[in-house]
Amino acid sequence: MLSDARLPAAFVTVVACLQASALRVALRDAAMFESKQHAVWALLDRIGEAACSLPQPGDPRAAAALSFCQTMADELARAPAPDASLYRRALERLDTFLAESAGAQLRAAQPAVAALQLAERRELLEQHLSQRLVDQMVPMRTSPGVRRFVT
Repeated sequence: MLSDARLPAAFVTVVACLQASALRVALRDAAMFESKQHAVWALLDRIGEAACSLPQPGDPRAAAALSFCQTMADELARAPAPDASLYRRALERLDTFLAESAGAQLRAAQPAVAALQLAERRELLEQHLSQRLVDQMVPMRTSPGVRRFVT
């Protein structure tokens, strides 16, 4: 993962911090090499997914996620005997953090979503009313100026 060009540079240090810890798990747990779903790989994948899906580096959400991942990676790196269960718990914590962040983002965007929905309804109503006026003006004999004014 460290050589993956898609991984944002800020998150390379997080992954690098986990390298020694992941190696210690691999030395104790042969299942790590047998399954792509092992907790170590799942956590590394989730960190990569989160890093790639976050907005620009200056965004506070990206900074919060980076800080959370860095703290978590530091804790895993300091663990004297890391194992799959430690990584599973870290993965659960990361998933919880990401879900809470997405929920907060959704709540913050709700007023904008409501405003856009209202604007869309207004536009559809305007089109519908305009078409009804055009349909009602068809049988009437009026000058083009009056027809334009009404429709």
